[in-house]
Amino acid sequence: MASNPTDPHSIDNEPHLLPMQESAPSPIEPPLSSQAPDSPMHSVWDEPGRSDELSGSTPEDALTYSRWLADQREQTSPSWCWWVTGIIVLLAGPFSILGTLLSPMFMGIAGFMGVISLVLFGPLVEELMKTALAFWVVENRPHWFRSTFQILLTAVGGGLVFSAIENLMYLNIYIENPTAEIILWRWTVCVFLHTGCSFITGLGLARTWKNTWSRLETPRMGIGLPYLTVAVVIHGSYNGLCILLVRTIF
Repeated sequence: MASNPTDPHSIDNEPHLLPMQESAPSPIEPPLSSQAPDSPMHSVWDEPGRSDELSGSTPEDALTYSRWLADQREQTSPSWCWWVTGIIVLLAGPFSILGTLLSPMFMGIAGFMGVISLVLFGPLVEELMKTALAFWVVENRPHWFRSTFQILLTAVGGGLVFSAIENLMYLNIYIENPTAEIILWRWTVCVFLHTGCSFITGLGLARTWKNTWSRLETPRMGIGLPYLTVAVVIHGSYNGLCILLVRTIF
């Protein structure tokens, strides 16, 4: 009995007996070099483990961090870099005062934890906040600075503005009837402390920025960590000395 090809149950309609059909060609993937990453920091051509012997040399049209950085610097005018520097100097102080408001003295933490906070956590927060804006620029937009001088200027300026705001708060709000000695102390020693510590942190940022441009690679923020550590230790030691003097002499 002959099979009926139109019958869906016919043996002629078994899948393995049907004639082969050419599938539609799949869309051709664009070359890897033309697929721009979301960020130059995520470029596959900058992967530390990449080898020219295995993956070939970097294509001329590939987006790498070094090419992006050079292109961005060409498009950024020196005047814009100075505008950024000035804005950071003006905003670093008010922005960093938030770190002071988070310090133990203003949060009412007392006892042993209060001392630890004044010596460790308070200085760490303040030193981070004073240079946070410059830190962000160095890490994400290093072409917005044209020299290490601009970075140090933001650090010193931020420290000066911060110490001025803090002194006004202490002498007019938190210290009742401050003596002439206290006023002199705050406008000399305290200003030097905050400005000096910010300068030390700025040295670390400047070294990080310089390394980025000399190697044309993504910023290695760990380079500035030892400088930040020194600034925090100096600041914390000063706070600890003040606590000791208050409890033993005054």
